[in-house]
Amino acid sequence: MDLAHIGIVRTLIAHGIVPNVVVGTSIGAVVGGAYAAGHLDQLEGWRAACNREISSATSISASMVGPDRRRQARGPARSRHGNTLIEELPLKFATVATEVRTGHEIWLTHGRIVDAMRASYALARDLLAGHGGRPLAG
Repeated sequence: MDLAHIGIVRTLIAHGIVPNVVVGTSIGAVVGGAYAAGHLDQLEGWRAACNREISSATSISASMVGPDRRRQARGPARSRHGNTLIEELPLKFATVATEVRTGHEIWLTHGRIVDAMRASYALARDLLAGHGGRPLAG
């Protein structure tokens, strides 16, 4: 797993470009949400741990990408962000997901940040995330 977005955010900040509004989709929602919540270092640490785990494996098995892996991936976001609401973040944050039934683009600007991030990176076949009672996918 590579989250190049983290490096981009760090480079922007190093050059004096400090965002006051963050918008992201898919993995960009995860990185953007972590940045908006002040948890970019923790996300980078989790990514590094995942990279070490994957590189130490001799082959990729179905168990590495199956439901257990998805649950494991959700754990760090849930533990860091818990019930944090988007509207309580120090920066404005939004993410985009697709309403499964209609295919409409849905901008998520309120509610639990972890739910918004999950909705943006969810695969339609998983129907992992709902927001406001609607099944959403990334």
